[in-house]
Amino acid sequence: IRVVGILVIIIGFYYHQSASKDLTEFLKLTVIGRAMFFVGATALVIFGIAPAIFIGFGLIDLLGAIWTRQTLKKENKL
Repeated sequence: IRVVGILVIIIGFYYHQSASKDLTEFLKLTVIGRAMFFVGATALVIFGIAPAIFIGFGLIDLLGAIWTRQTLKKENKL
């Protein structure tokens, strides 16, 4: 769990720096990756590999992806 925590901090750093430097290409790619995470998390639950709570984590990420996409679209950067 500590390793995952370190990875989350590093990925958060990437997101923060990308947003503050207006690196929209990276942010566009995250929309796809985050949607893929939702699909993957849901598949793990369906196949009985992970507990149902994983869908919740995937849903939170999917909502974040939708929010990012809508913001990029609103700023005409999509």
